[in-house]
Amino acid sequence: MPYSKLNELNLDGGVLIKKVSFGKWKKAGVKENFIITHVDKVAIDNVGDLNRAMEMKKGGVLIEGVTLTGEKQTIGMDW
Repeated sequence: MPYSKLNELNLDGGVLIKKVSFGKWKKAGVKENFIITHVDKVAIDNVGDLNRAMEMKKGGVLIEGVTLTGEKQTIGMDW
C-alpha cells in the first residue's frame, strides 16, 4: 500500500485486503479494500506481521482496521 495513502488515512502501517473470494475472511465479513491495522489489539504494519499474528491464533480473533474512505471497522471472526 502506498505510503501516501497510509498518510492520508493517518495510519502508520497496515495490510490492504485486495481480494476476498472464500474462506474464513469472507465468512467473517472482511471486504475487499479493507486495511487491517490490528489483530487482537496488536498493531499490524505489514503482511509478515499479519501472518505471525494469525499463525498462533485459535478461536475468536478481533480484527480492527479501516476502509479506503477512512471508516473504522472492527470484525470478530473464528480462526
